[in-house]
Parts: sequence; C-alpha cells; structure tokens
Amino acid sequence: MVADEELKLAYNAYTDCWRFYKKHVEAKITDEYWKNMINESEQIAKKYNDSKFVVDLLVVTCDELQRVFMRKNQVP
Repeated sequence: MVADEELKLAYNAYTDCWRFYKKHVEAKITDEYWKNMINESEQIAKKYNDSKFVVDLLVVTCDELQRVFMRKNQVP
C-alpha cells in the first residue's frame, strides 16, 4: 500500500508539471524562452530532490511541449 505522503508527493509533482506545461504551451518561442523553460524544469526537479519519477515527468512534459511547438509551426 502506498503511504499518504507518497500520494501527496505524486499529486504535487503532477500538479507542478501541469502548471509548467500550461505556462509554456502558449508562450512565444525565443532563445530566452528555452533558457527559462530549462531553468524552471531544473528548479522543479530540485524541489523533488531530482527524483527519477519527477525528472521523467519533466522529460515527457518537455517532449510534449516540443511536439506541440513543431505541430503549430508545421515542422516535419
């Protein structure tokens, strides 16, 4: 059985990744944007002590942001 504290940690991690996604999905893409996105994702990872779970969530979230960007800009 998963402890309540572990569930709360997972919930908070998903929420932080959702907010990260929501903030960046409609942003104007510039070099500064990429720097800020990387910096913010590193801060989120550090918040959770670089937990593999959280790092994996961030990687998938960044991959999705890139996919959305490429689709919007019709990049093959």
